[in-house]
Amino acid sequence: MSLSLSKTTFGSYYHSCNKYDEKAGIEICEKWLEMHLVPYMGSSIHLRDIPLKLLTKTVKSNRFFTLNEYETFLAIITWIFLNINRDIKEVPTESVMITYFSSFGKEKNLIERYPDLGDLLYSVRLYGITKTNYLNTIQQMNIYPNTYIVQIMMEIQHSMSHGGDMAINRIFETSALRQGIVVELNSENYSDVYSIYGFHFELVAEKLKSDDLSVTYQFYIQRLGTNDPILTYEQSQLETFSLRNDRFCNYSISVQYWYQGYQVIKSTGKKKQRFGKIKTLQTPIFTVDLPKNQSTYEKTSPNELFVLYSLTFPAN
Repeated sequence: MSLSLSKTTFGSYYHSCNKYDEKAGIEICEKWLEMHLVPYMGSSIHLRDIPLKLLTKTVKSNRFFTLNEYETFLAIITWIFLNINRDIKEVPTESVMITYFSSFGKEKNLIERYPDLGDLLYSVRLYGITKTNYLNTIQQMNIYPNTYIVQIMMEIQHSMSHGGDMAINRIFETSALRQGIVVELNSENYSDVYSIYGFHFELVAEKLKSDDLSVTYQFYIQRLGTNDPILTYEQSQLETFSLRNDRFCNYSISVQYWYQGYQVIKSTGKKKQRFGKIKTLQTPIFTVDLPKNQSTYEKTSPNELFVLYSLTFPAN
């Protein structure tokens, strides 16, 4: 079963395992979903087949992979749309969902209309969505109480004006800011820019070597300066840049892949790092060795990596 899990087969497999109380099968489905919910299931009509209890458990798992916090929100709101509108046969565009939820009466927000969705919706780390237009859109959709959105905006503004310092109750294990990259193993190098609270980081995944038995990748995070050529015009000229010379962070880099029908996780664990403007610009290198097929008949070696970079900025 585990070798044939996909976004089209997931729902039927999971419901069958539950029907016959196949605990091993249920666990495999849960772990597969932790990796694939946002990058694959989130854009599939089969997203609606996931039970609410399982979806909530997945998003709250410490193994959950996401591309970023706004993508997590979009996956959840798509699931809600598809389950409210059971006759819809295609996944709606983002603009359609914004219009749909914005059309509800303003006397009640979505959580007040559907209280069972509260635990799921409050699991989204909205304080990691720092683009004002995204937060304004969420506010316009009337998903959360307006007081909650204002509280999140005030928290973000506090972090921006205090050198990135996050609220004291934002502990790493449950509150880290996350950005992920899906790495195809036939490619050499990947990198992405993560901008948060006036700091800009490059998230790097590089192929080191490849032979008949394995392939090795290295991963790290490095702080970027205001004139770094990797930054877009918007990032370097229009977004806030912190003047703080030193920024202590807690971070982790987690690499997940599917191998022989099972989830494999390699992680740095929680680490502390000083990011200076001149010295100690990057984290130590984290390397991962991946197995290769040993014959043309084997089809079980991983073909992609789900790499999650997590950060918190504790008050110094």
